[in-house]
Amino acid sequence: PSVELFLRCTQLVRPNFVLTDENLEAVTELCIRTDGLPMAIEFAAARMKLLSPHRLLQQLERGLGSLSGTEFDTLSRHRGMGDAIERFLGGLTERELSFLTRLAMFRQEFDFAAADGVSPVSTAETREL
Repeated sequence: PSVELFLRCTQLVRPNFVLTDENLEAVTELCIRTDGLPMAIEFAAARMKLLSPHRLLQQLERGLGSLSGTEFDTLSRHRGMGDAIERFLGGLTERELSFLTRLAMFRQEFDFAAADGVSPVSTAETREL
């Protein structure tokens, strides 16, 4: 069920993504790292818009280590996800965080023109961010 959820969520951001012999092991490991938590699986799948399963797994191994927190209790798992999100946001520059906050107003998919409309920086900088 976790791999199926990961696949469905990934296909929302990357419609042509399919499981293959080459990526199945990495996807399975990602699901293990999330401890099967739907929110963590959705969080990981959202990153698939720009990353391959192998690359995302490498990033987890280098930085976050796990998307699930600890194995002792549900509360610690939620804390683990919160810590991961906090570390991600803490790594952003003030300009990136400001821009991300403005983009949060969109409730659905949006294009660069819409992002430019709320961006505090030039079009070129918006595309860079």
